[in-house]
Amino acid sequence: MREVLKNFLLVCGSLIVALLLLELGLRLFLPQSLNNVRADEYLLYSYVPDKMACSSRSADLDFCNRINAKGLNDIEHSYNRSRPRILVIGDSFIGGIIGKEDEQFIDFLQQRLPDYEVIGMGVGSYSTDNQLIWLQTEGYKYHPDVVLLAMSMNDIWDNTVKDLFIVDASGQLQHNVPLRISPVKRVAMACAARLQVCALAYNTLLQSPLIIRILHQVGVSNIAADSDAPKFIMQSVPAALFVGSNSQVDAAWNRTYMLLDAFASYTRLIGAKPVVMMVPLREQLFPADDNRSLALAGEQGADMARPEELLASHLGDVGVPFIDLLPVFQQHRDEGMYYPVDGHWAVDGTRTAGGYVADTLRGAGLV
Repeated sequence: MREVLKNFLLVCGSLIVALLLLELGLRLFLPQSLNNVRADEYLLYSYVPDKMACSSRSADLDFCNRINAKGLNDIEHSYNRSRPRILVIGDSFIGGIIGKEDEQFIDFLQQRLPDYEVIGMGVGSYSTDNQLIWLQTEGYKYHPDVVLLAMSMNDIWDNTVKDLFIVDASGQLQHNVPLRISPVKRVAMACAARLQVCALAYNTLLQSPLIIRILHQVGVSNIAADSDAPKFIMQSVPAALFVGSNSQVDAAWNRTYMLLDAFASYTRLIGAKPVVMMVPLREQLFPADDNRSLALAGEQGADMARPEELLASHLGDVGVPFIDLLPVFQQHRDEGMYYPVDGHWAVDGTRTAGGYVADTLRGAGLV
């Protein structure tokens, strides 16, 4: 028995030493982006308040932003207002750790609309469902005059894979929160926020649809990965968005339309004006330069503006202003609008978007 215990302790000690060496090696030679979010039973996850959040995507793209006391990647904003407000909700293009603190979309929008207070409520990988719930649970407290919903192309599919909403037997959209967050998930996210080893393991697991599907089936993950998903040209962007349709993508559009209708209704309920904009994909500007998009643009007759056209049509039917950034980005596509490493806006892209949106809001009499 003593020998068994000795061997057990030896194995445990060896494992601890190995993990410590791996942690040291990662810190020195292959640093990981630590997890900047915490588990949230209403939003799946949210930024950790009062924390310096960092993200390193390459040697030249290493940024840190201060998350404020309310969990926003923005300066502090009181719930009490002293001037008109624009609330911007979105994903990493709005609130991700993708640039310097004074070079975010909301900063350039603020510069062009100095009479308004611009508040950014963006979190990386949020889609329309997360954003709607955040507006309903937190955003309304800021008493905005305008709520600008910034959509990304992957939102359309991602709106179907999370457990935040369900469609009932009558076809109505219903909240499915609060969610049960697995203790395993809470521990994993907390560890990934502190240790390089955990961050590497956590981020690697999130890249595998098979592992995500297994974790969802056993109740650890609140995100599903469809084993029969359509062909993607990039993560969560189905090819069928640009080349016709299929039942899965049609269902994704229908879910997205329902969420947008709910967004518009709630925004009007709180006395604000709803506005939607679409963030163009880099692949929409250079379809023939990307191997994933080449077949779509050539062999299958892809219409790279089709998602914007469908979105504009639906929003027009329900009376919601739509800001289409694709034409202006096509005009400036040779000016370094995107970071090559991951397709997020570079500073010029962010500045162009902020200026164009400000001018459009003003020209339409929305501000």
